[in-house]
Order: sequence, then structure tokens, then C-alpha cells
Amino acid sequence: MKISELSVLAITLLSVGNLLAQAPAAAPGAAAPKIQFEAVTFDFGRLSSGQSARHDFIFTNAGTSVLEITGVRPSCGCTTAGEWSKTVEPGKTGTISLQFNSAGFSGMVVKTATVTCNDPATPSLTLQLSGNVWKEIDAIPQFAVLNGTSESLADAKATIKIVNNGDKPLDILGLEGNNAMFVGDLKTNQPGKEFELFVKVVPPLNPTMMHGVFTLKTTSTNVPQVQVTAMLMLQPVIAVTPPQITLPPPPVNNGFVHTVNIRNSSTNAVKLSEPVVSDSRIAATMKETEAGKVFNLDVNIPQGFEAKAGANIEVVVKTTHPQFPELKIPITQPLPPPPTGVASPVPPGAGAHAH
Repeated sequence: MKISELSVLAITLLSVGNLLAQAPAAAPGAAAPKIQFEAVTFDFGRLSSGQSARHDFIFTNAGTSVLEITGVRPSCGCTTAGEWSKTVEPGKTGTISLQFNSAGFSGMVVKTATVTCNDPATPSLTLQLSGNVWKEIDAIPQFAVLNGTSESLADAKATIKIVNNGDKPLDILGLEGNNAMFVGDLKTNQPGKEFELFVKVVPPLNPTMMHGVFTLKTTSTNVPQVQVTAMLMLQPVIAVTPPQITLPPPPVNNGFVHTVNIRNSSTNAVKLSEPVVSDSRIAATMKETEAGKVFNLDVNIPQGFEAKAGANIEVVVKTTHPQFPELKIPITQPLPPPPTGVASPVPPGAGAHAH
């Protein structure tokens, strides 16, 4: 570099240095709000079922500009947000009110709510309510869910514990049900403290009413009756999952195997055989993974497969079950996408305009 060039560079650097020296110093930090809570958790202790617990969470704006609370979102419908301080000046305090409704709950519960604000360091945080919901008389579980099939209703049964959490001994004076399909039998485990309700299903079934309610009359002044809901969940005798095979639109770039699970829930073992596909390009094989109970049907889709227009493709499997001699699993494939740059056909009259 020549001497003249060095001189020009030195003068330029000196000028830049002078400009920087004359510029005002940068502010140490821009004004911003800062949210600080006295506590983000509250334990409401023991709460009788059906009562509500309310708490005001107190916070301070420890920042240098106005704090804005933009939202309070509880995690579920049992917890609601009351009034809260929308804007809080620096150095001032605000409150956020949360209320928990214990109806339908028992035992330890934890409920939360998400608070959002304009604090750049803490744009969101979580508040928590917790405690123990107490029931004088508790049904565990709250619902009697009975699982079975039309063949094995004897397996459809459930047991509910009735527990007296109160100080006084409890007696159950009577048991009534509103659906003859469900039969209940009451047993005393600990006199005055714990009982068991055995629920079973007896034919004939009522397909229009697959649930019922048992009412237990008690000697409790506060809880004169306890209700237990029974529900029958009928499972298919032979379940096919998934019930149909849906292929990707053509062309199928790579061949693949689609597995269908077949489960036998009947009382007797069954045999499955002779899987046949109505389209000869598709092969199917059967594997028994649990003797007489669980099977895997492997359906082999070849590369480039495209269903013929209007074709009805299905896999048919023979079974030894007298009520279900055949299982049929449909195979569907959506239409191929239109070629690039080709407009979809316009229905007749779509371009007409009323005059």
C-alpha cells in the first residue's frame, strides 16, 4: 500500500472515531414490564365433593413499563378464571382469581391455568391449584363398565366398592336398578365402612338402552342415596382392524405389505383359512399369532398397482365360526390426481350466468 493510501485510511478512521465519541451512549436497557408472583401454587387442603375452592394469586410489576395480562386459560372446564388485573403500572400489584369446582372429583387433584402477558422475559407461566376432594361416601370406580360379546355375556361383569369416609357407621338400606338387563348384588366387606356392589348382565339384551343406574339408599343424613351407573360395552365376536384397506392414489411407487389384525373374542377357538383377493395382482397370507384367537392377515400390494375403474376389490377369509363363515375386507384406492396443467372438467351449466 502506498503512503498516500495509508494517509487517507488514517484520516477516515480518525473521522469515524470522532463521530463515535460524539454519539450519545446507548441506554443500558429499554423499559420493560416484569411479572413477579408471591406464589404460583396454592393448596386448598381438603374440600368436600361438590364444593368450590377459590384463590386470588397476587403478582407485582417489578419492571419499568406497564404490565399487560393478555390471557388466563384454565386447563379444563372444572377450573374457571374470574376477574384479573388487565394492566398494572410499575411497582403496583394485581390479582388473578381462579376457582375449582370439585363436583365429580375425589381424591387428590391438581388443576392449572396458563397466564400470558407482555413481559418479554416471561411471556407465559402456569398457576396451580391442588388439594384433596373428600367424599363422605365414595364409589370406586364411579362407573361400572361391563365388557363382553353377544356370545359371552357371562364375562360381562364389574365390581364397585362403596366406601364410607365419614365418622359414623353406615348402613345400606336398599338397592334398586332401573334396567332389568343389569343385576346387582351387594356384599358387606367391613360393617359400617366398606361394601361391594357386584354387577352382571342377564339376557335378553336391550340394544336401545345399554346402560342403567343403581340407587343405594343409605343411613347417612348428608348422602341419603348413592347412584352408580352401569354400562355394557359389547365387543364384536370377531374384530377386524382396520375394517378396510385404503391404498395411496396411483401410481404406487413402491410395493408394500398391509397387515390386518383379526381377533376372536368368542368362547371357542376358531380357524381362519383360504384368504382370497378378488384382484389377482394382490396376494394375501394368513399368520396365526395366538392359537384360535389372534391372526395377522398380510396383504401384499405390488409396485405400480392401480385399481381398475369401477372394480370392487376385497379380501375374503373363511372361518370356522358358525355365525361368521366369511370375513370380507374391502380394498379401496382414491382416483389418481389429474395431470399437471390440465383443468378439472367443469360440470354442465357451471359457467352459465343468470340474466
